[in-house]
Amino acid sequence: MAHLAFDPIRYWGLVDPQRVAPAQPLPAGGREVLFSAQIGDLAFEIRPLAALKAIEEAWRTLAMSSTEANVFHGPAFVLAAQQHLVEASGQLAALVWDRRSMAQPRLLGFWALHRSRGSGHAGVHKGLDLRLAASGAPLLDRQLAVEAASALLAGLRMATPDMTGLIFARIALDGPAARALRAAAALGAVHIRERDVRHRPCIWTHDADLLPGKALHACHETAMALSRHGDVRMVSATAPDDVRDAVELFLALEASEAARREDHPILFEARDAAFCRSLTRTLSRDGEVAVHMLEVGDRLAAASITLTSQGHGWVWRTASDAALEAGLSGDGPHAAGGPEAQGAIPALLDLAIGQHFAGNPAGDLLEAAAGRADTCSWTGHQRVGDLILGLGDDARPGNARTVLRRALSAMTGWSSRKGRRGRA
Repeated sequence: MAHLAFDPIRYWGLVDPQRVAPAQPLPAGGREVLFSAQIGDLAFEIRPLAALKAIEEAWRTLAMSSTEANVFHGPAFVLAAQQHLVEASGQLAALVWDRRSMAQPRLLGFWALHRSRGSGHAGVHKGLDLRLAASGAPLLDRQLAVEAASALLAGLRMATPDMTGLIFARIALDGPAARALRAAAALGAVHIRERDVRHRPCIWTHDADLLPGKALHACHETAMALSRHGDVRMVSATAPDDVRDAVELFLALEASEAARREDHPILFEARDAAFCRSLTRTLSRDGEVAVHMLEVGDRLAAASITLTSQGHGWVWRTASDAALEAGLSGDGPHAAGGPEAQGAIPALLDLAIGQHFAGNPAGDLLEAAAGRADTCSWTGHQRVGDLILGLGDDARPGNARTVLRRALSAMTGWSSRKGRRGRA
């Protein structure tokens, strides 16, 4: 492990103006750096998302070697979002560099974020909050995760002296990125909270039994009911051309069930569809996306887009033929109109995807992603929620903890007294 001349405790203290470097311009073709500071042997920067194309190679290298895989903070996802999604406009990226070798600077940390504005949101930074992103875990170098996290927190405090807290949204609370953030926070007077904790369904492919017997039986019942309509099979598109065609089928299927869903389909707006096409086109070049389709005869019953990074997979978006699902008939739990018929076809597709992913030697963990409900075909769960870092009362004047609590209440309706969402 490399040694860094970096004292996190010192940089959690008052900002030393002699240690803050003036903003430097990006390489040719980029925009200016909004803020930069030298922190020991590390350099900290804040750049707009629109300026990140210039560092894409170093960024991709970090994404492939980070302590916790997160395709939603990788260049393909963030750059596509910045280009196509309105909600990503004005977002920023905090970067930590090791520039001791100026010929080949090394990116050690990356976190996309935005700063909440308004008197009720004073000084609270929240990770990039996109409805289609399943994880807000920062990318941290695997060998220097705690050092990178410490420099990230210290740099943000330097850049915004009025900062009262950070929110790492939808992060695996027991994962390596969260552990590094906790270790970095422990070096300073930082209060740590968890919020909106939920259990995300997962399949750990090293488990001896992929599914419990009850889940297998339910999926078998679904397959038998579907077989009355034709041969049941799963087809996976992984080659770039096949992914392109399969994504169009997925978008059409999701649009067809819009009336039966509470959330908007990805085709509801042209920007969303363009984002999906752009993202999958980019990831397909490196084999990091697949579209799995469950076919019944000549009919597309369900489709899921899975994203992968470092052997970690996410069932990102799933769409199913609601009319076919509602028409499942026969004896057993999936009789027509029965409450358990809802989600039965996606559950069967989950099983097929889990078996497919488990057969990949590089596969390790497959988890549900954005908007995915728990179904019978997931073997376990992981704790996912918001990790909140708030500065302690003794670390900053003005009772910063109270300021942070009020800001969070104004942002989300969260009350620390209740320990959950709700009005204070």
